[in-house]
Amino acid sequence: MIEEFSVDIDNLQIRTPVMLVIDASATMRPQQEAIRQAIPEMIEHLQLDNSAAMRIETGILSFNKTVTLLSGIKEVYRYLPEEYMSLPLECHGRTHIGEAVKTALNLLAKRVKKLHDEGIHTNPVCLILITDGNPNYSASLEAEGREALESAKKQTRELSEKNFLHVIAVGTGKHCNHQELNAFLEGNAENRKLQLEDLSDIRAVFPFISSVLSTVSKGKVPSQETLQGILDSTVKQERKPPVRPEKPKEPQNPVTPGGSDTAHVIVEPPMDKDDFFQDF
Repeated sequence: MIEEFSVDIDNLQIRTPVMLVIDASATMRPQQEAIRQAIPEMIEHLQLDNSAAMRIETGILSFNKTVTLLSGIKEVYRYLPEEYMSLPLECHGRTHIGEAVKTALNLLAKRVKKLHDEGIHTNPVCLILITDGNPNYSASLEAEGREALESAKKQTRELSEKNFLHVIAVGTGKHCNHQELNAFLEGNAENRKLQLEDLSDIRAVFPFISSVLSTVSKGKVPSQETLQGILDSTVKQERKPPVRPEKPKEPQNPVTPGGSDTAHVIVEPPMDKDDFFQDF
């Protein structure tokens, strides 16, 4: 997968680089296919918003024992269907959150520098972290994993304090480790943490993200209450069963013996339907 993409210098809009960091450990395996299907829908939804499509630049990575770059950072409108319809997401293994966050921040820093080198301004970058917040390491990698985790927390805090970074963390499942997730939110009052109680609702997170990024692309972060409200509403919408088409109605004025050769069917009318960021 390509790590860096060129910059469209004909697009002079202020950019908001975003890294979507997805937990792909064994606990997420039951929802692997739902996540695979939902990511393309998120991209397509953003592409329908002309303003967000020009301003938002998105990269996607997943993590378990290793960090996998699914897509390097580039403008949303430059994503092609064959790229986002076949992302190699595989859920298995342990949960190395620290290394994933450090990788995401490094990629964001590189992208910001590339944009600035081309004379294009940026808003604070955005890190969207989707995980149950429970670090999980093998015995041989315990010390290394813990060190990376603490380093990632420190880096996010320092960047948040300088208003270079906004973090939106989505805690998944009833056993989410909120203490670990909260550590990634320190340093900026505009960092947010949301809760998805039922992991089976993970599909709803992605249309939620596209809605939020439409606002973030303008340099604004909605309040905690607003974001949680949007997520809860999206979950309810996703839970609704698909609407089945109604069975065609029988003609109400059928032909009767000795009557006209034409049936008089009653047809019912249709229903109403600046440059805040500097190099790391």
